[in-house]
Amino acid sequence: MRRYCFDCSQHYCDACSQLHWTIRPITSHKMIELGHQHVVLEELMANFPPDRCEKHAERSLKLYCNTCRRALCVACSVDAAHRSHDKDEVSPLAY
Repeated sequence: MRRYCFDCSQHYCDACSQLHWTIRPITSHKMIELGHQHVVLEELMANFPPDRCEKHAERSLKLYCNTCRRALCVACSVDAAHRSHDKDEVSPLAY
């Protein structure tokens, strides 16, 4: 069964996806099985939202801007656009 990893943005065969889950830094990656059914990207993104910043790809989303109602990385949170906004820490389980 083929799988798709949202964190790597890659498709994997069954053997590679099993290996993917054994490598410590990437064991938390979000993967789904791809069968014969048609998968709609918008539906996937709603169920598996990204946990990386769009502007700073190397940074995780750690804060939530209550004013803009969106998740932010630390670098974005100190940017002029969000500096004065009300923010909270994001729980890892919230993703």
